Amino acid sequence: NKLKVVIAGSGEMGQSLVPIFSRAGCNVTCLYHKTKPKSLYSINNVTIDKLSHLDSFVYDADIFISSLSVKEPYFKEEDFSIFKHCKIIFDVGIPRNISCELEKKLTNQHYIHFSSLKNQSKGKSVERNELICEAHKLIDNFHERYNEISKSYKSWHQKK
Repeated sequence: NKLKVVIAGSGEMGQSLVPIFSRAGCNVTCLYHKTKPKSLYSINNVTIDKLSHLDSFVYDADIFISSLSVKEPYFKEEDFSIFKHCKIIFDVGIPRNISCELEKKLTNQHYIHFSSLKNQSKGKSVERNELICEAHKLIDNFHERYNEISKSYKSWHQKK
């Protein structure tokens, strides 16, 4: 079976993730809040729908990515039942899209957010050469995806 990926948010981050997962053979659903992302219609294996229909898509998703531009967490503790079957939940929203109360309930899922990644690296003394070697390994192993993300970031950065 193909992995099912649901991305909440159709801004720069959400739209840049859709083609990457599609090319990897995943079934991707992009949920928009206000503006329908017309540029995604030509991509294979992609469904575009409203964020208000989240329940219809997340119940059997393997991966859920939240990239909403909101001032406070959009997903709260009472939304737990929606995410029960997701294997990976990744919150790339800044500020976070998933409340701390909901995070505490996500014990059967692999939950990641930018703050946790930052905290994991704190306190670890890493040699500069070791870091450069690891970066080279990652780039060698994921060169194509790295280039896609890099190009996407550059085009997004240039628009601002």
